[in-house]
Amino acid sequence: MELLQDGIEEKVVYFELNNWFAGRDYPIGEPFESWLRNDLNQILCNEEWVKENKLVVVCGNLDMSMNYCISAPREWVEENCPDLLTDKSYEYKIIQYHAGEEKTIVHTGFYKDFLRFPLSYSEEYEDLPEGRGGMNFLEYNEDNIGVHWLVDYPVYDDDDEDED
Repeated sequence: MELLQDGIEEKVVYFELNNWFAGRDYPIGEPFESWLRNDLNQILCNEEWVKENKLVVVCGNLDMSMNYCISAPREWVEENCPDLLTDKSYEYKIIQYHAGEEKTIVHTGFYKDFLRFPLSYSEEYEDLPEGRGGMNFLEYNEDNIGVHWLVDYPVYDDDDEDED
């Protein structure tokens, strides 16, 4: 059995994915590519699939992308996306164009980079991990299983402007 961080074995695994850029924002390969297809039927925000898989998923827009903070039982991760729990790497390419010239840059990504860890490992006080852009994870429990949409972004009302 692999250890996630500093010799601490966790029963719940927290990981974060974003559908914007393969390699940088989600790992290259399956099942991640199937989960994050750029269409309106992304499986990670499908309530039926998430409940069937007994996951806790917080979904929300991050700029122009969809972000997912996922709380899952370790057994589920070991069965469905075990690479997250390893030191395995993958490569992805970025092609840049400048002044008519094409330049390919090869990057190395690590599956474990998508794991998120609580801020504290104290037995008395254990925080949940923080996600990107103000999104946070929910505690893994029976009541939270399902999809939770983050909708409380700041709303700006034009009527509130000063009339000075």
